[in-house]
Amino acid sequence: MSSRHKYFHVSPEQLAAMPDRKAKYEIELDDRTWQDDDLTVHWVKGYVQLELQRGYLLCKAELEASVKLICDRTLEPYDENVAFTFEEAIEVLMHHQDFASEMELVGEEIHEQVRYLEKLDILDLVRQYIIINLPVRRLRPDNCYNEELTRYEKTASTPAVDPRWEVLRQVASSWESAPPSDNNGN
Repeated sequence: MSSRHKYFHVSPEQLAAMPDRKAKYEIELDDRTWQDDDLTVHWVKGYVQLELQRGYLLCKAELEASVKLICDRTLEPYDENVAFTFEEAIEVLMHHQDFASEMELVGEEIHEQVRYLEKLDILDLVRQYIIINLPVRRLRPDNCYNEELTRYEKTASTPAVDPRWEVLRQVASSWESAPPSDNNGN
């Protein structure tokens, strides 16, 4: 089943009623779809496929997105295209479980869960993976020149090299230029 909807919500119960217990959503969204103060998304294209399996919901996706980022060096906005795939299994709970009152959880034990009747927000899942796949260093690909940083680098004086390092450099270069010897000491 392939769908084009403005709202991408589906529950495990709805997937159970579909042929093969699968749904494939073709995603083609523009900037009007995203109402997010922390992330400016221009467009998203690709697909998300959901498959209900025994006890979990398998989510597979292949997406491409264009986002507006702030350059770490110049602090100017620029556009970045991000292409990514993901595969995630989300546990389906058949009844309500209140883990908070039963036990204390640590980081490795926490994973995503959805109740059988609860609707999964596919756009929220896509948003999470866009954020995860953003570059760590955000540098504009075309011109990443910061006039103030360049001025600072020119005025900063470089310290003199310790003369003891020069002796070590000469010894190391003599090893590189020396002819190889055989095992007999010749």
